[in-house]
Amino acid sequence: MGARTRVIPVVVVLWVLGGLGAMVGCKSSPAAEPPRGGPPPEVGIVTLKTESVTLRTELAGRTAASLVSELRPQVSGIIQARMFAEGAHVKAGQVLYQIDPAMYRAAFEEAKADLASVKATLESARLKDVSDWVEQYRAIWEERFGRLDVYLRELQTEQQTQRSEA
Repeated sequence: MGARTRVIPVVVVLWVLGGLGAMVGCKSSPAAEPPRGGPPPEVGIVTLKTESVTLRTELAGRTAASLVSELRPQVSGIIQARMFAEGAHVKAGQVLYQIDPAMYRAAFEEAKADLASVKATLESARLKDVSDWVEQYRAIWEERFGRLDVYLRELQTEQQTQRSEA
């Protein structure tokens, strides 16, 4: 409470000094009085009329393109060269980048090797199918007519016996 009692007299003193200063300042000074006796001030006359005026304002600013396209790759790889200039117009189908073909050559060679393997497997399967077919019909022949070599031997024996009798 002791600090507050010291502040109040200081505030009162400042308030009284401010009021005295305002009263002294309001007193008229010789510079504020209009001149006595002298020529009246000059006055000019202006006539106003309506006319068109072009308003022109120059402002600094930036513009942005209304159409922007992003280039996104549809393939992966290492880019060797960019075939267009930054900000230039490009057309549909235009080559934009040259990509390192090594990765694609390796994939192509691997696909060729896979194709050759599949063709060999297919040919092997065809040969097996043919041999299976031959075996199947040989079994059917032997079921119906017996073994051919036995039949031939029987025919030869019968032929020899007919010759010996004749």
